[in-house]
Amino acid sequence: MTDAPRLAIRFDDDRTSYSPGETVRGRALWLYDKAPERIEVRLFWYTQGKGDRDLGIADTVEIDCAGAAAGDQPFALQLPDRPWSFQGKLITLTWSVEIVSLPKDEAEDFDIEVGPDAARVDLLRL
Repeated sequence: MTDAPRLAIRFDDDRTSYSPGETVRGRALWLYDKAPERIEVRLFWYTQGKGDRDLGIADTVEIDCAGAAAGDQPFALQLPDRPWSFQGKLITLTWSVEIVSLPKDEAEDFDIEVGPDAARVDLLRL
């Protein structure tokens, strides 16, 4: 095995689209040669495009690894009512679930969509 991080998220029912206020559920998976101190799963949004990049953390779950170099633990993260995922001409807002191994801060992100009817709002079509 290598020292490279092996982190993954498995969403319940392979679901990656949600309505505001729903709970994102899944499993945090990790595999290392040596156990991390802890694993965090974070629900956050960020913007990309013209101008400054904004970021907001909506929810975090901390997982005690209990000395396990490999693990598979459930998580549940609560989505707020806003902001919604959207794509515009100048800016895009994306939601993501991130798994982080601490204290090394090694991470993997998995994008999701949040909006009315569990879909991203496409401002280019309005």
